[in-house]
Amino acid sequence: MTTVLTSHLESASQLFRIVENATRGAETIVVHAGHFLLFSDDETGRLLPCIASELKEPRHSGYRSRYGMFPELTWRLGLRMLSKLPLRDKRIMIVVNDWQYVSPNADRAEFYSEHQELPRGYAEELAKFSDISLLAPRLRDGREQAFFSEVTLRNHFRKKVRRLIKAGTLPEDATVLRSGDLITCQLPDPAGQMREVYCSERAADCSGEIAAMLDETAAATGCQAYINLYPRVCREFVEYGTGLSERLFSTGIRTCLNVGLNSVDVRDEASLLAGSECVLHSR
Repeated sequence: MTTVLTSHLESASQLFRIVENATRGAETIVVHAGHFLLFSDDETGRLLPCIASELKEPRHSGYRSRYGMFPELTWRLGLRMLSKLPLRDKRIMIVVNDWQYVSPNADRAEFYSEHQELPRGYAEELAKFSDISLLAPRLRDGREQAFFSEVTLRNHFRKKVRRLIKAGTLPEDATVLRSGDLITCQLPDPAGQMREVYCSERAADCSGEIAAMLDETAAATGCQAYINLYPRVCREFVEYGTGLSERLFSTGIRTCLNVGLNSVDVRDEASLLAGSECVLHSR
């Protein structure tokens, strides 16, 4: 993919204009919005979603005020954005940060088992738009759950790259190194420096997660356009992962717009957008 536009945002209307221009000609679009983190409750040990409307206890006020508004604000922003587009097929999806603030002994499976539906506030907002549907991951048993997991996406990325190594179908400029049972794979980054994208003994990083997310979204929907409303602190990983997805997996997505937004201590849409940036990739 080629970077064709980098814009600093001042308003939602400016973002909507960029999206409208970038998605012309597309039939199917997917927006990632409503992203939230999980954290371990110090009192119960259980994992909780860091979404302002879901955190009622006074002991959660710190998480609520610091991180809890980003999910709800981006969810509403993503839905409004989609509602303005005259596309045939419009989807929205949620990826959960289920590792960064999670204690080592936390039970992720329990969280996803107990949260198979959208949070009430999310569901109520989505219900206002009859032409927008939720893209949900399908589990091995055929059931769908409401959220994509960052940990799962990272694991999927490692498996995908391992298959490419085994099949010998990596890009020509990839380097595979073997030392006993240890296997690593490197690709040149945009600056020409070799960068490790796979290690048989380490988990993938956020770039691998982004690459897997785009690959799986394209496979599930055949989308031509993808918009990612993400915390801009993750910019370097998101940008590299976007290019990595096309180099490794040839997703077929024609347009990818990464919108890096403020995620900490935001109160409203103005503070969400202040100083934010979007980068448009096209092929």
